[in-house]
Amino acid sequence: MGRVRISHREGEVAPNTWADFEWIAQHRDELYEQYGSCVLLVYNQQVLATGKTIVEAEAEAERNAPPEPNDITPVLYVLGKRPGIREIRSTQG
Repeated sequence: MGRVRISHREGEVAPNTWADFEWIAQHRDELYEQYGSCVLLVYNQQVLATGKTIVEAEAEAERNAPPEPNDITPVLYVLGKRPGIREIRSTQG
């Protein structure tokens, strides 16, 4: 078992979780432009790993993990292209 832990016990929330999800939301378009569609693992507002699958991203995260702490708790985000608005129709007249 490695140091990267993407699953948690029920009710457990790592200290970095909310800030990392907020960071992803703020940088989502930039992240998509850089990485394209992928599984993204973010830890302390930095991309720790990407992959085509969760397993691939987790393996990369183990290789890229900082030396400290021993328990790395990245958030997992599936990054994909947002559907665009194709047509807007008025409901009036």
